[in-house]
Amino acid sequence: MASNSQTQRSEPASDIDFEEALAMLDAEDARERAEEEERRKREAEEVARKRRVEEEREKKREKLRKMKEVKEAEKKKEKEEWLKAQAASKKSGEGTTSGAAESGSGGSKADEGPEEDEGDEEEDEGESGKE
Repeated sequence: MASNSQTQRSEPASDIDFEEALAMLDAEDARERAEEEERRKREAEEVARKRRVEEEREKKREKLRKMKEVKEAEKKKEKEEWLKAQAASKKSGEGTTSGAAESGSGGSKADEGPEEDEGDEEEDEGESGKE
């Protein structure tokens, strides 16, 4: 009967071991679920952050495109005004202009046309390559 008393003692101990093992597994499962939930939350935040950054970049691109269009329109308008002024000055001064002024030697800065910033064209080409 000694074996019965040993069995009786081992059963409660094995029940406790079993319950502890189950509790440990449950705790590990809960920890893994919490880690997975935290990982998903971080991923969602990262996706949202990337979306915001991309939206900001797109807004900046659009603003720069509009600024470029405005600048080009201003240059075009200046050139058209300059051409009109040249045409008007040729009409009004046909009989009084000298041959030297007409050939371009000794002409004034106004005869050269609107000044264009050639450096901007290179920058514009660089910008379009990034898009």
